[in-house]
Amino acid sequence: MRHAETSGHLSTIRAPQMYSANMANIVEIEEALLVDEQEVADEVGARIHQLMWRKRITQVQLGRALGIGQSTAGKKVRGETSITIPELMKIARLLDVEPGDLLPPLEEVTLPRLDSNQQPSG
Repeated sequence: MRHAETSGHLSTIRAPQMYSANMANIVEIEEALLVDEQEVADEVGARIHQLMWRKRITQVQLGRALGIGQSTAGKKVRGETSITIPELMKIARLLDVEPGDLLPPLEEVTLPRLDSNQQPSG
């Protein structure tokens, strides 16, 4: 433990403890940001599929709205290919919903478990 003089008084500097607390906060934040990407893609695709079915919109129509073919549109709905944010906006407009309506609530997204030696990817 080191001491520093400030205005004639000694104050304790606890750098190792502060570092440790900051690292714990960083790890906690990183873990809070982890989501299972495939699970999210599957859920978004299921929501899109359900709305397409209700509104009688085909994969061909979805593909045209996105400027892609029916096959690629089907892959996006099945979660096999990523949906970009601009595509999500176009899909929401096509389905007459808000873009957020196509996303699962955060509480429903499974966080992958990290073992004590595994570092978050990124």
